[in-house]
Amino acid sequence: MARRVLAAGFALAAATTLAACGEDEAEAERDGASDEITSAGTQDAFALKVGDCFDEPDGTEFEDVAAVPCAETHEAEIYHQFDLEDGDFPGQDAIDNEAIEECGPAFEDFAQIAYDDSLLDWYPLTPTQGSWDGLDDRTVQCVIYDTEGPVEGTLEGAAR
Repeated sequence: MARRVLAAGFALAAATTLAACGEDEAEAERDGASDEITSAGTQDAFALKVGDCFDEPDGTEFEDVAAVPCAETHEAEIYHQFDLEDGDFPGQDAIDNEAIEECGPAFEDFAQIAYDDSLLDWYPLTPTQGSWDGLDDRTVQCVIYDTEGPVEGTLEGAAR
């Protein structure tokens, strides 16, 4: 099952489906105490957490990402997450609307700048019908990125 990147309306173009970052790539490592990623590598998309930094996957559905410590050059960071209510799959439009309601205000809190005044952008990672039904995936993760390209360090408080 795969996570879906909502791209429409968020200035992020997606081209192909990415099933894995690579069979031979090592898994990302986390610090036991802080749970921060300390060594770059493949990270299961379902194991991503708030504060994780990664490079953008090449597709709209994916299972793994190339995760990196936030101090290293990266393209994206998870800044907020929330769970959707249980029940039948609500449809992508309903999920997208909830993402806008949750991720928008969280963006301003995280980046310390109004979205309309920022060079930063965001998009949500959302459940697919398959991950909803097959894996009980109810989590939406809000991802922030710099429209001017990769960054080093967290975008928390960036006010860009």
